[in-house]
Amino acid sequence: MEGDSVGDPDEAATVERMADELQRAPIMEVGFLPATVFQLVALVQLALRHPEVPAAAREVGQTFVQAAWVHYADCPTVRAVIQRGNDPSQDRPAPRPRES
Repeated sequence: MEGDSVGDPDEAATVERMADELQRAPIMEVGFLPATVFQLVALVQLALRHPEVPAAAREVGQTFVQAAWVHYADCPTVRAVIQRGNDPSQDRPAPRPRES
């Protein structure tokens, strides 16, 4: 990732170039271990809790989580945990670090 300098401090021009590049870029196919997908689902679900996630990004995140839920059709416990991750009433406060 180093060396990919945009070289232009103009944010609008950068966004325009990026949008053009993304339109021309090939589809990226990836394969993940099941546990990695589950971790990514949890990360996306956490990100979706942020109130300022734009609608388009929220839709992408929700689509990813739903695709993982479908993928785990034969894993009822995993699916149940993913569903709980979609339910804000299941949120828990972050654990506090232990004092030494």
